[in-house]
Amino acid sequence: MKHLRNYLTLLLVALLGTLTFIACDKDKDDDSDSSSDSIVGTWTGYHPKYRQDIIEFTFNADDTYTDSYTEIAEGKAYTGTTHGTYRIEGDELLLIPTEDSNKYLVHTYKYSIVGNKLTMILTAIEGVSGESLNEQTYVLTRKK
Repeated sequence: MKHLRNYLTLLLVALLGTLTFIACDKDKDDDSDSSSDSIVGTWTGYHPKYRQDIIEFTFNADDTYTDSYTEIAEGKAYTGTTHGTYRIEGDELLLIPTEDSNKYLVHTYKYSIVGNKLTMILTAIEGVSGESLNEQTYVLTRKK
């Protein structure tokens, strides 16, 4: 009887140790899943209207971003870069450029991330009325 009691105690201790280890391992998995949905990283794709134009957004952890593009027109490649800060408000992504020019206005997008795809739907440009706003949808892929 004494041996059975010792055996059951040892079995219980081993079982509790295993469950504790499994629970800790699950916490690590949960943390990595939430970071995979983060906008931080580099995303590439094409301009929705001009499929030959390549666009790349890099979002940094310090709330800064870079938007780089290569535009193909009349057989020539033109490149440009915009730097600024971004802000996320619910399902909206606001891009606030740092350049001092009318060309660089605050852009507001509805955004979502599913797996390695970032979808950004342009919903507003600072100072542009709704009827003249050309809504554009970007579907970008996370760069590895």
